[in-house]
Amino acid sequence: LSADKKEGSNGYSDFSFRVIKDGEPGQEITFDYFISGGSINPAESSDFQDNSFPAGNSSISSNETITIINIPVSADTIIEPDQEFTITIFNASGNAMITTSTATGIIRNDDISLSISPLAAQGDEGNANDSSLTFTVERQGYTDASSSVSYQVSGTGQNQADENDFHNNTFPTGLVNFSANQLSKTITLYISADPQVEPDE
Repeated sequence: LSADKKEGSNGYSDFSFRVIKDGEPGQEITFDYFISGGSINPAESSDFQDNSFPAGNSSISSNETITIINIPVSADTIIEPDQEFTITIFNASGNAMITTSTATGIIRNDDISLSISPLAAQGDEGNANDSSLTFTVERQGYTDASSSVSYQVSGTGQNQADENDFHNNTFPTGLVNFSANQLSKTITLYISADPQVEPDE
């Protein structure tokens, strides 16, 4: 019904399964169910509310043909592969026969991690012509959708660069935009030429 979805980043999200009753009307059916890890990247007990695999019982009343089982899945911010879990129904009451006893839920990872590393981030500033330094921003995790991240340059270390060391005499800032399925982007910083004798910054 709704058992293949993103996990979210906070709280819980219900994964819903539909159980259908066929056959003789006018009879209430009760049954039990439990959750277990799936066959591919199996979900763990910590992926569910109360840090335990859900289990319980449900019923379909005499005048109904469908019931819904909601399984609360815990949100997290962990970069991980999509995970599967299995719901199994058993122990149906009366003479009810279970024709399909299992169904699969898929917890889709929706978390992203970003990292920045120098690509060519060390060089001479030059005496007359501006130079440039480049950095690579890499994205991991959920990359099916577009996302963006801001950056800002500041001085650091013993000999700190200041805004005058950069183009337009300001510390560079900007926004890195990733399109869907894009894993890396490059940031280029423009360094002002400077004939002044000074330590590395």
